[in-house]
Amino acid sequence: MNREISRRSFLQNTLVGAVVVGFDILSGSWLTTRDLSSAALPARHFPRFDGILCTDDASLAAAADDYGHIVHKWPRAVLRPGSVDDIRKMIRFACKHKIKVAIRGSGYSVQGETQIKSGVVIEMKSLNQILEINPHSVLVEGGVIWSDLLERIVQYRLRPATLTNYLGLSVGGTISVGGVDGHAFRYGSQADNVCELHVVTGRGDLITSSPKRNEDLFNACRGGLGQFGVIVRARLSLIHALPSALVYSLPYTDLSDFMADQELLIDDGRFDYIQGKVVLDDQGKWIFLLEAAKYFSSFDKPDSEALLAGLSFIPGGQTIEDMSYFDFSNRLAPLVEQAKDKGVWDLPHPWATFFLSAADAYVLIKEILGRLTPDEVGPMPILIYPLNRFHFKAPFLCIPKSRHFFAFFILRTAIPPTLDTVFRMVASNRSLYEQVVNDGGGKRYPIDYIPMNRNDWYRHFQSKWKHFIGMKRYFDPFGIFNGRCGLNSPHCDDCEYLTDSP
Repeated sequence: MNREISRRSFLQNTLVGAVVVGFDILSGSWLTTRDLSSAALPARHFPRFDGILCTDDASLAAAADDYGHIVHKWPRAVLRPGSVDDIRKMIRFACKHKIKVAIRGSGYSVQGETQIKSGVVIEMKSLNQILEINPHSVLVEGGVIWSDLLERIVQYRLRPATLTNYLGLSVGGTISVGGVDGHAFRYGSQADNVCELHVVTGRGDLITSSPKRNEDLFNACRGGLGQFGVIVRARLSLIHALPSALVYSLPYTDLSDFMADQELLIDDGRFDYIQGKVVLDDQGKWIFLLEAAKYFSSFDKPDSEALLAGLSFIPGGQTIEDMSYFDFSNRLAPLVEQAKDKGVWDLPHPWATFFLSAADAYVLIKEILGRLTPDEVGPMPILIYPLNRFHFKAPFLCIPKSRHFFAFFILRTAIPPTLDTVFRMVASNRSLYEQVVNDGGGKRYPIDYIPMNRNDWYRHFQSKWKHFIGMKRYFDPFGIFNGRCGLNSPHCDDCEYLTDSP
């Protein structure tokens, strides 16, 4: 039985056999027309929604999963909002009745962050409108997918400064964690390229924030891990987009040369995009591929000889591909479809993602790669690419203190997809975390699966911890938003609320 409630069916209570009509404050469950009994104590002022509140098994099961396919927490209901006002109503109702809430964009978390046990999942993909485009910015709803946005704005020769490697993610979701790709060395994270945010806080208030208006909330929500409110609209900075891209793939056998050339390139600025990945050759040895792109118009094609001058890649090993800017930016989409067809997309993905200081990155990565086996990674590549600290301004996106730092992402896939494989990979992630943080002055980029406690989060935020806690208490005073591990952990749904000390 599909138990859904829209405003129309709520009012008319017509053909659906079990319509959600309220909330039982004794049992903490949603009431349908079939559930009402003398034993129930319905909550007063149950909201009327423009969208749909679902309690059917299929909706709950989908909301109890994510891209990680490791954590599974069943909610009591799923809200598919028809308006921003629906979110405000639900959060106010949740505050009054102590109902936990999780926010789900595209569902690409890997550690259960978009799930909530016995609470409500608010699915943002129904709020997916591009509201305004001008030469300098675009106003979008939080559930807009980056590929849809990019497809629309490239028609006007415009683009976001920074994207994500895979564009199937939601705007609100990536701003909440930071959002980085091969453009970030020049422009910072996606969170650094936001002009304005419209946020429904944990109090149920809709607040417009920017660098000049409600700045505390604006800064808290950019890289704040979804702990302060729901990003329902965002105004993003835009820059001019050239229509074409020359894409270079440069192979290296020496990690030191590979990383030194990456740092050289982000300093001299000859390319628009810099990334690197680690793959296996036919002999089972690690090969390092530097991927670089230069954007251009048809009348001004780049000089490849000049662009490649002074680099230490394997002579003659380079490949050069001429692509449209959009096809280059969205080049992972067909690979994702292939992974889905092969079933790889549905396997567990206990990722480990770090930011490493440039001074420590080479030694750490060399040592880690020396003991990693292909079975401990899976079919997806390891990513290594350089970033400039100067361009990263979002306060709660924690990065190393060095001028240059490296993204080091081990995008694991558990094969075979057994609990033993997952547990072994997660334990390895935790060991890597200790090594990176204790020995290398690095930071976790929290889009991965690493068990953490409050002590770890205190160490993560360091001097920012008390400010983080203060913002959490002010904007989410009832603690309704699902926390990261250690901030209402997926492994400890009943852990006590945040405190000033770890």
